[in-house]
Amino acid sequence: MVQLTMQVPEDLAKRIQPIRSWLPTILELSLVGFRTLATETATETIQFLLTNPSAQEVLNYHASERAQQRLQRLLALNEAGLLGEAEQLELDELQRIEHTLIMLKAQLAKQLYWENHFELKGAIIQPITPEGRVTVKILHLNDEDRVVERLRLIEAGLYG
Repeated sequence: MVQLTMQVPEDLAKRIQPIRSWLPTILELSLVGFRTLATETATETIQFLLTNPSAQEVLNYHASERAQQRLQRLLALNEAGLLGEAEQLELDELQRIEHTLIMLKAQLAKQLYWENHFELKGAIIQPITPEGRVTVKILHLNDEDRVVERLRLIEAGLYG
């Protein structure tokens, strides 16, 4: 992950601040350059993220019934070998949206799992549940070499 610093007008900064955790996904979806009806699904997803949902709400998020029906139709046409060029492009764009959301949800699920089982104290991963203790022990998460490397990453602003 790369950290970007940018200057924006103060009024824009105020609008971005509440949604800063969703900004990478919003930017990714905005920069795809959709040329089909998939734009509606991307816009719908961006509008959802602009509400600053909780991590759990994002994990529970699904595209609208209309978008899901459109995707099912395109998949059926694809399976039957009847997809036209424009429909293939739309299906490809919808798959990019889906991939973006799957990656976001995987990251959030990992984060929620982490928060439920571990705390970071300095460079030490402190388990807070029995599952966390087993994970720390089996994966040797607090071995000296790992703690030293984690400390370097923390000091460089690349961890946590």
